[in-house]
Amino acid sequence: MKIALVIVSLTAATLAVAGPATAGIRPYVRGAFGGNQLQVDNVNDNIADDEQALRDGSGYPVELERVGNAFGPELSAGVWLASWVRVGATYVSQKASALNDLGINHETTGYHYFDDLRLRTEEVGGEVVLRVERLGGLSVGGQAASGRARFSESFSESDFSSEYHLRGTAERTRVTWAAFVGLDQTNEQGIAGFVRCGYRFRNYGPMPARVTESDASTSISYDTTTIPLDYSGFFVSLGVGYDFRW
Repeated sequence: MKIALVIVSLTAATLAVAGPATAGIRPYVRGAFGGNQLQVDNVNDNIADDEQALRDGSGYPVELERVGNAFGPELSAGVWLASWVRVGATYVSQKASALNDLGINHETTGYHYFDDLRLRTEEVGGEVVLRVERLGGLSVGGQAASGRARFSESFSESDFSSEYHLRGTAERTRVTWAAFVGLDQTNEQGIAGFVRCGYRFRNYGPMPARVTESDASTSISYDTTTIPLDYSGFFVSLGVGYDFRW
C-alpha cells in the first residue's frame, strides 16, 4: 500500500505540473541492461577473513572471489504527458554472486573449501522522467519501487576426518528509491535510445533467514537473521525503446 501511494502521488504531482499540455499524451516503452554497484562490504570483509585464515593455515597464496556488481534487465512503460515529462511503471531484476571452490593439501589432508554466495533483487514500481530535447535529450528522473532482496549461501568445509555444511536463504521486502541523469533521444520514427547513470537506495538491513547446518551425522535447521545487507550503489544502464505516435 505504501509504495502504491508513493506512485500515485508522483503521478498526480506530474499531471498538475503538465496542465493543458496533456493533450499530447502518448505511450512509451523502454528496455535496458544495467550494472549496479552493491555496498555489501561486510560480506566481502567476511570473505577476506576466510581468505586470510586459509593463507595462514596452509601457507598458500589463496585468493577468494568477492561479491562484485549486480547486472540485469530494466523495463518501463507508461505515457508522455508532454514532450518534456513522462510517468510510467518500472521493473528491475539484477543478480550478483561469488563462487569459491578449492582444495588445499588435498592429497595429504583432503581439505576442501566451498562457498557459493548469490544475491538478487527484484523491483516493481514507478518513475517520473523530465527531458530537455533541445539539450540533446538531457533527462533527470526518479523511481520508487517495492523491492524484494534475496540472499543465499551454500558453504561446506571438509577433510579426511570431518565435514561441515551450511545452507541458508534470506529474503526481505522494502521500498527502494533511485535517482538518475542521462540522455534520452527519440528519432522521427519513434525509436528511442538512452543512457543513464544514478544511484539506487536499497538498504535492506538484517534479513530474516532459514539456515540448515549439518556434519557427517547430524543436521539442524533454524530461523535467524543475516548480517546487515546494503544493496545500494551507483548504477549505469543502456537501452532502447519506442515512443508511440497517435
